[in-house]
Amino acid sequence: MMSDRLMYGTAMLLLLSGWVPVLGGQAAERPAQTADKSDAANAKQVAGAAPSSDATAYKLRVGTRLVLVPALVNDSKGNVVSGLKASDFTIEDNGKAQRVKFIEEIVAAPAEELAKTQLPPETFSNSVVTPKAPLRVVIILFDMLNSHFKDQVPARVQLTKYLRTQIAPGTMVARLGLGRGGLRMYHDLTSDTQGLGTELEMAMNSGRHSISTNLQDEMSGTEANEAFVGHGAFAETGSHGRDDRKFIILDTLAAFKNIAGAYASLPGRKSLLWVTGGFPFEVDGSKSTSDGMPTLDKDSLMDILNDYRSTWQALSDANIALYPVDMHGLMSTSMPDATYAAKRGGNAQTALGKFENQKQTRNEDNINTMTTFANETGGKAFYNDNDLVTGFKQAVDDTRSSYLLGYYLEDNAAPGWHKLDVEVNRRGTRIRARTGFLVKKTDPAQPDPHGKAPGAVDVDLAMESPMNFTGIPMTVRWIDNGQVPTAPAPLGGLVAKRKVAFQVTLPPHTATLDDSGGQHKVSLNFVALARTPQGDDAADFVKKIDGVLKPQVARQLDMGGVKFDSTVVLAPGYYNVRFIVRDNLSGNIGSVTAPLVVK
Repeated sequence: MMSDRLMYGTAMLLLLSGWVPVLGGQAAERPAQTADKSDAANAKQVAGAAPSSDATAYKLRVGTRLVLVPALVNDSKGNVVSGLKASDFTIEDNGKAQRVKFIEEIVAAPAEELAKTQLPPETFSNSVVTPKAPLRVVIILFDMLNSHFKDQVPARVQLTKYLRTQIAPGTMVARLGLGRGGLRMYHDLTSDTQGLGTELEMAMNSGRHSISTNLQDEMSGTEANEAFVGHGAFAETGSHGRDDRKFIILDTLAAFKNIAGAYASLPGRKSLLWVTGGFPFEVDGSKSTSDGMPTLDKDSLMDILNDYRSTWQALSDANIALYPVDMHGLMSTSMPDATYAAKRGGNAQTALGKFENQKQTRNEDNINTMTTFANETGGKAFYNDNDLVTGFKQAVDDTRSSYLLGYYLEDNAAPGWHKLDVEVNRRGTRIRARTGFLVKKTDPAQPDPHGKAPGAVDVDLAMESPMNFTGIPMTVRWIDNGQVPTAPAPLGGLVAKRKVAFQVTLPPHTATLDDSGGQHKVSLNFVALARTPQGDDAADFVKKIDGVLKPQVARQLDMGGVKFDSTVVLAPGYYNVRFIVRDNLSGNIGSVTAPLVVK
């Protein structure tokens, strides 16, 4: 049970200041950036740059949609090409030429360590790290869900050596793992890459490895389910204890979305190094087309194609490029050992005859997946090479310099996946940019393919994520820890529940304001869920703030930020309370976990 009140900036009551609720109103598609602000300011705001603190910077957002395309340009020797102008680039959206309205050359600076904001007691935030300029950021995801233990060991050895001795100084690196239990962060961003390598080596020497998943069935079914000593407790996921390809793929996509949500606030282009065994694009053997997309066969992945595309878009929105590195290394289709047929039974000659073609097909499917994921996010895939360091190095080098291109989407742009083609008009140069983006449906009330209401999928993902989402900076403060009982203690000696007050704060320029049609709209969802140490739900809360503001109130909201006061009623004990704020006009989402002890 929770009660609440809302304050914009100061303790101004909205009903006395022109708040007009919109009954049954739904969020519009990702808004508009301002037509009267400069193109550069629009792009920086969308790309995650720190908002201006200048009191004169206030502008309402309108209905224009700015498409941002990060791009890397190199010469024939791989050197960065600098000094390009908007006229040097051409962009086609679904085959139609677009005018480049904005260009920025971004050079990321090396960093020794990220400065962290010191918070007062009983205060928790998802924005304790706020770099003012783009940094060289590499996120390493070691994938134990889509790989086998025999491939993980040599990949770990190469990764350890690279982190300890070869990586460029000043690179900020985070190390994450994906296993049967889900996504886990082993170490957040740090420039101490030698320490990361040592940490990984110690984990290997102590035998701490997660259960592996034999997705391609290269080994026997028994070996695929062998248990190795894990790193620790993972959060439960839908594929726990199951070998169903579809659920494993969906869990992998969810991990990518979690990473996008966690690092969305960091400015600049970021590299996600996916060290993996990969997975086929199809579920039950249906072949993919030449462009990596599944066919329309009954058993293909058409039913989760939207999940693929929403994942690519989430990574692109967070300015994250994916670099898959195939930990198989150089692949061979040589014949298996004598136990192969015995493991599977049946006619040995027939089984051996099919082995080479089956393995080649699986390899091609995995490579197809890696290449498609890299192309759709502007990264690069590395496969069929025993020297995995080549991929590691490319992911790091690409964080140093890039271009950010922008153009305005047409008002009548069709919803769905749009194909992008970006070219640079300079001889002897090569460009790499994402090859598509998603235009959401104009009717946001339409449920997603899973049958959930708009925004519910985002909130569910953020609620279960092991990391805080940073698309909306937010701070939660416990005002007291339940000093006031809600009622006298009942007979029998049981302790009465307590009312605990808290405040959620959003900084200035965070909430999206849309003045389409001359009405200043705002739409925010506040969600909270308290859980016991055993994971049981103890209390929850959902509040939607959706309405039209008078101009002066809209200005106060934008310049002063948002303060949301509420209370939660809980019995004495220990809790983890997950707070989530979703901006329904932009689709941005923020989350933070605030531990609580109720006395």
